[in-house]
Amino acid sequence: MPATIFIYALKGALVLSFLYLIYRLVFRQNTHYHLKRISLLAILIAAVVLPALEVQTEIEAAPTEPIANQIDTIMDMALPEQAPQEATVEPASTSDAEFSSVTWSEAIVYLYLAGLIVSLLIFFYQLSSVLYLIAAGDTRHDLGRKLITHRLIKHPFSFWKWTFIPEAFDISPDNWTIIHEHELAHLRQAHSIDLLLASLAKCFLWFTPASHYLQKSLRDNHEYLADQQVLKNHNIEEYSETLLTVCLQADSIQLTHSFALKSNLSKRINQMNIRKTSYLRSGIAACILLSFTILIATQVSLYGQDTQELEAKEATLKRAMLGPAGPGFSAADIYKQTGEFPDGWVYFRTKGFSPIVLLENQRAILEAFQKSSETSIEGQSERTYHIAFRKSKNLEFFDMGAHELKENKFRTELIQELSVKEKIEMYELAKAWSDKYIQKVYPDFELISELDFMEKNYLVFQSQLNPVNPRKYSVKTVFKSSEVDRLPEPVGGLDRYLKNVTKYAEKDPELDLADLPKKIEFEFTIDPGGNMVMVSLKTKVRGPETTQDRIYDLLRQVNDNLIKVSNVYGWQPGEKEGNTVATKMRLTIPKELL
Repeated sequence: MPATIFIYALKGALVLSFLYLIYRLVFRQNTHYHLKRISLLAILIAAVVLPALEVQTEIEAAPTEPIANQIDTIMDMALPEQAPQEATVEPASTSDAEFSSVTWSEAIVYLYLAGLIVSLLIFFYQLSSVLYLIAAGDTRHDLGRKLITHRLIKHPFSFWKWTFIPEAFDISPDNWTIIHEHELAHLRQAHSIDLLLASLAKCFLWFTPASHYLQKSLRDNHEYLADQQVLKNHNIEEYSETLLTVCLQADSIQLTHSFALKSNLSKRINQMNIRKTSYLRSGIAACILLSFTILIATQVSLYGQDTQELEAKEATLKRAMLGPAGPGFSAADIYKQTGEFPDGWVYFRTKGFSPIVLLENQRAILEAFQKSSETSIEGQSERTYHIAFRKSKNLEFFDMGAHELKENKFRTELIQELSVKEKIEMYELAKAWSDKYIQKVYPDFELISELDFMEKNYLVFQSQLNPVNPRKYSVKTVFKSSEVDRLPEPVGGLDRYLKNVTKYAEKDPELDLADLPKKIEFEFTIDPGGNMVMVSLKTKVRGPETTQDRIYDLLRQVNDNLIKVSNVYGWQPGEKEGNTVATKMRLTIPKELL
């Protein structure tokens, strides 16, 4: 939940910063203050609303014929005599940066929450200060309605529907008339509502300077509106003299409107004498701001999915995971987005699933048993091993699915009774794994209680004959391509795979071959089942913004095709010491093929 709030605030800060910059550029020296007020409030609303929108669209592939059929056609075509020499698969380095980044990200989230709490405390302190003056102050009916005096009030200001003045306010009647008209303008136009909204938004977006500048722009604009109202009944010279008479060095409460502050007095007097902005110029400025708001809305809230691609990939992963899957939870989704899976899954009737993470001594026992056990059954030497968690020794095969027992030939290899201490430690590991990986995909996932977990007493080591995607439980480690005995290879060969990937990537006609990066690299992992997961672009794109957009559009198509072609034909997984293993790869794609 804290991470979700931080991501939401980060999006809001980006929207606010960009739109406020546009506002400053197009509304500089504009005298249509009502329009500027509406624009600032619109920016504030956009920063709050746009990051919360999610409009899902379905992206259709460019080819009209199903891609599987098109790839079949290409596979039947004769290959060119010489394949491009630039096509290489390079080792991909692995480091601990991935693990340390989690710690840094959590620290950033906690820092944001600390700033949020401090900002909210400051906001409520300022609000309570004003409310205290309202409750403890005296009402002066001789000077007008809703006018409050108190010994703590040092200068005239207004908030909501009240005007505040010092107890001993020594000022001429003419000056008081001007001050009263100015503060009444604030009250009648409900300027305090704007400041309250801006202050709350600043609490959540405290880390971006734009939130502070927007609040200041709102307050300045309120003063211009009030000044404009006063000048309908008084001349500039008289009004300026009064402002200078009551001028203050600093503002005490940011939620209020002070009559005259030294920090903005010169700007206010300058605005009174500035030439009025034409309606045409103001209309153009409003249209520019509205256009950029709509553009940002489409970029922030729209995301696309290729439904067929996701369904095909999820089906493949479900077969490889042999984990829980259903309308509200899928182990395949967790693996697909994090590249991680636990040692096993345990199902609790009516209560849901929990991951199983082995203790070090359990892992050592099972690995030793696996190496020494006889796996040749019915002439088959390759078996996949699974971990189960049972309440009794009377095995029902409920976790693995009883209807699959005969077809897939499960066999119990080892049963280990667990102590209370071991179960407590396993529960803590399961909880940590759930917080780190499941919560990323399913934020509302709730792990079963420790008491429910403690009901299970036996750790069961099972094997399965002829699985769809053979793998051993101990191959969770992702190896570098330089560490395996045999590299993964796409079915049909790398050259044919690259031709299928690039054939249907449509390049923008305005994009020249020279605009493309010299080296186009993608990094991904081929898991033990031959699935491509964790695809990422490693190439840095440079150049003008329009050119970058065209390049990224092309590379996005290549990214999608990498996965599509892999789903259709698959990969031969890497091997190490005769076992299929997960291997991290780096693929260089010749730009001449695009």
